[in-house]
Formats: sequence, C-alpha cells, structure tokens
Amino acid sequence: MNLIGRVAAKITPFKDDSFRMFNGEFCRKDFRDFMETVIPEKTYFRIGEVSKILNVESYVIRYWETEFSSVKPTRTKSAQRLYRKKDVQELLMIRDLLYLQRFTIDGAKKQLAKMREESEPESGNVYRDKLLLIKHELQEIRNMIS
Repeated sequence: MNLIGRVAAKITPFKDDSFRMFNGEFCRKDFRDFMETVIPEKTYFRIGEVSKILNVESYVIRYWETEFSSVKPTRTKSAQRLYRKKDVQELLMIRDLLYLQRFTIDGAKKQLAKMREESEPESGNVYRDKLLLIKHELQEIRNMIS
C-alpha cells in the first residue's frame, strides 16, 4: 500500500477514537456506546449538538444533508441550522447504514427508500382501521340521535 493509501486508511470522521480505520476495516473499541445513542428530549438541536449525539464532525452532517433529501433542517434568521428530533433519528439511521452496515451513499439511499416502503403499508392499515372505527362510532351516534 502506498503512502497515500496508508494515510487515507487512518482517517475517520469520528470525533473520538471509538472507531478507527485499519487497512480499510473499522475496529471496534466500544460498540455499545455507538449503538445506544440517546437523543435528548428537545424540540430543536443545533448542528454542534447533533454532531455530539452522532459522534461525527459537523461537516459530515452538512454533507449528508446534500446527499439525503429526507434531512432538511430549518434555519434561524441568522441562517443557523436547527434539526428536529425526526432529523436526528434519520441521521442516526444514515450513520448506522454508512458506518456499521458499510453501505455506500447510493446503497444507503436505496435502503432508506426500501425501509420507508416497508413501513408505509403498515401505517396505512393502522390509519384505515382507526378511520373505520371512528366511522362506525359516528354512525352509532347518528342512529341514537334519530
């Protein structure tokens, strides 16, 4: 392996040494800390807070924003990014796909789309069942009134 290859193999976007690259492979230091990420109960998060939660640099998050259309932070008047909890959860999923499951960016996009397709029919059935229940109860109320 040439000098550039050796240097590139040691570069990691993680802030601490929880994972390191060694010959193109991630070496696990503390896998549980990486997987058990706790998101604080807040409405909005600034990019620095999200960076600490995800344990990646802020430039990585900004790059993921350009690649994944599902991450759309709102902006303050001073143009600072504000992430909702939904955005942070999506970023956690992206981080998992890219760093742990070793997907490429395109592969992670396809996997996220596939995961959304699988979850949507279930949620549609739940809403349909609730609406049918509400309709039935309203019909009973109408029959009681008349």
